[in-house]
Amino acid sequence: MENWQLKPCKDINRILKIRSDLDDFDKLHFPMLLTVSHRYTSSDDILFPEPATLAFITNLEENFLLDFEHGVYAAQDIDTGIIDTHIYVNDYKKSIFEIIKFLNKDPRLHFEFRVTPDPSWDIVKELSQKA
Repeated sequence: MENWQLKPCKDINRILKIRSDLDDFDKLHFPMLLTVSHRYTSSDDILFPEPATLAFITNLEENFLLDFEHGVYAAQDIDTGIIDTHIYVNDYKKSIFEIIKFLNKDPRLHFEFRVTPDPSWDIVKELSQKA
């Protein structure tokens, strides 16, 4: 994952990872930001996701999102109580359907989808600056 960088965050319980090669993509081809969110509960004082949850999210990332043909996996934001995965897509309905098929491999985890028009990819740029 050489095209990724961790962004420094003010909160010790937050990890923000953003692609460093976003300028290499045709932003006009992927005008919608699809955010896949998972609200997690923590079993420790650090307020970090459980290892099984992180393993599933890593599996989603490595075996699906990095080669996702319908979009560009742009960022992952793990903050207190929530994991947000940000993907720029051209057809959000088709993308949600494909992602749900993969997520059904572990139905014990609940995910929510949010779609936001963002043709200039400003949301991920702003996310990077506010960390």
